Amino acid sequence: MISAQVEDQVVFHLEKQLVDFLVHNRHGTVLGRECDLYEEYGQPVGQQYPTDTRPMDALAISKDKI
Repeated sequence: MISAQVEDQVVFHLEKQLVDFLVHNRHGTVLGRECDLYEEYGQPVGQQYPTDTRPMDALAISKDKI
């Protein structure tokens, strides 16, 4: 039987891989056609964007800025 702590680490690792994949391959998705990863000073900073409670996996903004 796998301990809950080990299982949580595996799930976290899989979630990180999924977020990395989605962010790096977003241009081939509907999201990537409609939104850009959030940028500050021309640099993409939307992956693991810090918030008051915990980092946001991916922060995007509509290409039409609406």
